[in-house]
Amino acid sequence: KAWRIGIRIADLFSSDLESKVERNRAVKAALLDGLGLEADLPTTAEVTEALRRRAGEIRDMVTDTSRFLVESLESDRWVLFEGAQGILLDVDFGTYPFVTSSSTGVGGASIGTGVPVRHLQRVLGVVKAYQTRVGEGPMPTEISRPLAERLRVKGGEYGVTTGRPRRCGFLDLVALRHAIRVSGITSIALTKADVLCGLDSVNVAKAYMINGKHHTTPPADPAMLARAEPVYDEFPAWDEIDRDSVRREGYEAFPQELKEYVQYIERSTDTCVNIISYGPKRDETVVLRDPWGS
Repeated sequence: KAWRIGIRIADLFSSDLESKVERNRAVKAALLDGLGLEADLPTTAEVTEALRRRAGEIRDMVTDTSRFLVESLESDRWVLFEGAQGILLDVDFGTYPFVTSSSTGVGGASIGTGVPVRHLQRVLGVVKAYQTRVGEGPMPTEISRPLAERLRVKGGEYGVTTGRPRRCGFLDLVALRHAIRVSGITSIALTKADVLCGLDSVNVAKAYMINGKHHTTPPADPAMLARAEPVYDEFPAWDEIDRDSVRREGYEAFPQELKEYVQYIERSTDTCVNIISYGPKRDETVVLRDPWGS
């Protein structure tokens, strides 16, 4: 995309497709040659034929996405965008260079669909009750074994695509406030509240100490972030959640310690927690307030 050689969906129906494929192939061949790698690349004709075949299969599903979505919104229809990765992996506002190649914040919805940002009225931030990360990069609240392994196993913390075990830590409010600000989050869905059940205590990082200085926002320099020492508030952990009682009674049936944990997050972020999930099943979710309501 950034090299201007990508094959777009619109290109699949272009009479110029073969020349676009040839240009793409030439660049990739030169790149592999420069790296000293040998590769038996398919011919331009082979790739073009395969793409033409796929184009016929999807032709009826292709449209001007921006126009379709904007017209839907202007007709008072609901449109839901779902992000795939956390804000700390955002190419601009994440822990660069330990990031992905795209905009993972709410701005990515506009960039990726052509829907003007004025239409993005409400943003639900999905937040685990603790912190996780896959791969390299600074993570101030990371915890060590055996506690990390306990959270990893109970929470199923393994990468969906790679299967790599996720690094685990306590909730980081410095990172969360950053995500709320950058993405304009209007309410929170707090997930995996059950994973923290039965611990001796639960910590929450409210700030960092870096080189003797107090920080409430993350530094842009990853080297500084790697030196950050979390400043914790400690909370009593809660017992196992009585799922049957919560299904019947809702939020009031949660352990008092969990409710105080949720209230602390709301106060510290100035953002309402509208949804709490306490298990992987659909009915293991409590909706306190409609996140899409006025």
